[in-house]
Amino acid sequence: LFIHFFTLLLVCISVAQWTVPLWLLTSATSAPLILMQPLSVMIPIFLFVLNLAVLRSLRRIPHLPSLLRLPIRLYFAYGFTAAFCLVFLLLCGGLWLALSLACQMIGVALTGMETSISRVQTSLSESLRWASNLGVAAITTAFVYGYTRGQQQLQITRLTLSLPDWPEAWRGLRLLHLSDLHIGANL
Repeated sequence: LFIHFFTLLLVCISVAQWTVPLWLLTSATSAPLILMQPLSVMIPIFLFVLNLAVLRSLRRIPHLPSLLRLPIRLYFAYGFTAAFCLVFLLLCGGLWLALSLACQMIGVALTGMETSISRVQTSLSESLRWASNLGVAAITTAFVYGYTRGQQQLQITRLTLSLPDWPEAWRGLRLLHLSDLHIGANL
């Protein structure tokens, strides 16, 4: 896992770049989510190859022309946002599955209540679909904020410590601590 972590991450991002828009499209149009069509399998493979090519070109050209910086930053922002949205959607799907199975078990236990349980399942499914869409919207909003306004809020804190018991050789020592540089241009 650790040897191939970044390759697996790129695979997950590539799958997310396709499945999240597909989820949103099918959710908005109430069309069935079809993931096993040949096109649905080929597009993530294409996105993986594209992502790999972009990353390799960034290694060869460390200082991109200004014309290419913004589109590439937007593309990576989309990829990371899609990955987090996919994790959220998978969690929602797991919750839906658990609640649906619970409803079915209750329906089997309570003979004659199948129509009531069916209505509850339908209502539950619709509620989880709305919650999933709201969650994706919230994640997307948070990422948009982080990539735009959030980057402008970097903080520099200077702190002088009085340490009288330190060795004389360490007087004037300066330490630099960087943290949370994992989004956007600061990556």
